[in-house]
Amino acid sequence: MLSGKTGADRRIVASLGTFSAEARRLAEEARVQLWDRTRLEEEAGRMLLAEVDTRPAAAADDSLLEPFLQGADKALGGRTSSSDGTAAPDGPLPALEVIDGEGMLPPSIDQERARALVSEKLEGAFRLDLRMVPKYCYAYACTIERSSGHPEVRRGALLVGAIGGEVSGWEPRPLSRWDGAAARMEPALEQAQAMEKAREWLVSENTRVVNLKHDRGSVTVYEKVTLKPSAEAIRLEYRGLVLWPVWGIEGGNGAVVLDGVDGRILKEELFAPAARPEAASRANGHLR
Repeated sequence: MLSGKTGADRRIVASLGTFSAEARRLAEEARVQLWDRTRLEEEAGRMLLAEVDTRPAAAADDSLLEPFLQGADKALGGRTSSSDGTAAPDGPLPALEVIDGEGMLPPSIDQERARALVSEKLEGAFRLDLRMVPKYCYAYACTIERSSGHPEVRRGALLVGAIGGEVSGWEPRPLSRWDGAAARMEPALEQAQAMEKAREWLVSENTRVVNLKHDRGSVTVYEKVTLKPSAEAIRLEYRGLVLWPVWGIEGGNGAVVLDGVDGRILKEELFAPAARPEAASRANGHLR
């Protein structure tokens, strides 16, 4: 049966007829929801259903559910379909050139640019510190189940923050040796913990819910199936430590953490909004 192979989260048997008492008993034992014509009309709408089938509802004695559900208890046992038994994919993984197990991503945002990027949020930035934040880098390959039954292999790289444990996909870039110009932070998260977070992220990112429809004569089965990669379907390899540039900026009304590569604001702690330029000018005029 289809639900036995896919491990449906929800099992529904739909019929344009009605269901006998025996059919309802079997459905209750197998934990199957029954949708008769009335329920289908509620779900799909009378006009839509009329376009699909204009036959009158069949009598209860004509129900085809009994033979369909006989012996269904075992077949309907699963709820989640995962790639159990699927071997991790072979083939090359993304490469990363590191020196002695680590590499620095050069900052793209200099001090003046960093000051300008936070000027609307931070008033009178007086301290700008560039720090190198460590991130564990992993290359991966993951076999993904598809509703069609044909597996798909996804490959790439990801980073796990060695301070806070955040995970994100990453397109590898050229790295250089740490030059000591910026202070370097030390990892607070062990590499084994980071790998586990990376594995959890891959499972979450590649899990999806699909709706399947299967026709058996006049009976239609609708299934909501969760496709989820198993641990055996994931190949994960540690590539090294990436040092990521981050600006820590303090001002008169708080502090901001800025990504030193793309200029994004990663965090802000402001106890008051920054004064508008015109307001500051008027205040300076009054002081004179």
